[in-house]
Amino acid sequence: MILTSLQAQSRYFATGDSTSTDFATADVNRQLNSNYNQLTILAFSASKEWQYRGNNSQAISITAGTRNYALPDTFLRINRVEIKYPSSSDYIKAEATDSKIIETGLDKYTSGTPQFDLKGNKLDIFVSDETASIKAVTSGIIVYYDNEITELSGGTDEPDLPEPFSRLLCLMTARDYCGVNNMNNRLSWINSEIAKEEARFVEFLSTRNEAKRLRITAKQEDWGQGEVGNRSVNWQ
Repeated sequence: MILTSLQAQSRYFATGDSTSTDFATADVNRQLNSNYNQLTILAFSASKEWQYRGNNSQAISITAGTRNYALPDTFLRINRVEIKYPSSSDYIKAEATDSKIIETGLDKYTSGTPQFDLKGNKLDIFVSDETASIKAVTSGIIVYYDNEITELSGGTDEPDLPEPFSRLLCLMTARDYCGVNNMNNRLSWINSEIAKEEARFVEFLSTRNEAKRLRITAKQEDWGQGEVGNRSVNWQ
């Protein structure tokens, strides 16, 4: 749904009139983008094996004697880090670590398998050399990440959301308007609709990737005393 349609539906939910100027365009856009951000964060927690905004990667060159590297300005969540070190090696998936558990001094710590530690908007890498001996490698780090949203501003802009859930975005925006204007009767209905739509949104995202690896889960063993067909393991 494009921005002009989102504006109209938000106004309709908020006022009952899709063309109402009571809910000013600047206010509608601001709240649409605020709620778009909120839905993005909700999607991250619900999407599980599926990377919601994961089609982003950036190569970072390793600088001699340097362990700490800035991440892309628009990153929200790291999905994977690959490191090639030294330059003659192939890229290897780096394992996440926590520098708080490293017993040695960080500048002396080495790792046969590349590791990384996420600190704010920067990445610490640990390789087979101590910090002072790290060698330069062009594009030695590749970061795969979920990025920030691009705010909606032009009339034909569309949110990066599954189309059926544009309604949820509009309801959330209408809730903001009704809340600050003490429109309690309308707000009650909107909150009820939001609760139902959010549940559908989370369920949809959590099951969107059906091409998942089969897993075995344990089932209580009854040694043949239960119902016919009970199994001690389940395939999922």
